[in-house]
Amino acid sequence: MIRWFLNAIVLLLVLRLALRFVLGLFQGLAQPSGGAGSGRRAAGGPAKIAGELVKDPVCATYIPRDTAIAARVGGETRYYCSVTCRDKDTAAGQAQPRMGRAAHG
Repeated sequence: MIRWFLNAIVLLLVLRLALRFVLGLFQGLAQPSGGAGSGRRAAGGPAKIAGELVKDPVCATYIPRDTAIAARVGGETRYYCSVTCRDKDTAAGQAQPRMGRAAHG
């Protein structure tokens, strides 16, 4: 009796899994996505980053200028993605780090 009950539960779970798989295939065919990771984006298209992007001279990562960490080197302002990159460049190039983030240029 218990064996029959367990077999029935397993059969129902397998049928439910197969049904969800088939319905997922049909839904994917009816609504093709714009690429990997964009299936849940409301308006379609990539997310936009506000502001100017600047390049970290240490790791070559592009970051928004208003969230970058800034340091003056001679007469030049350099922007970094992290304190670690700033400290690496400071040690190598004798930069004078500014306090905080470059919120206003």
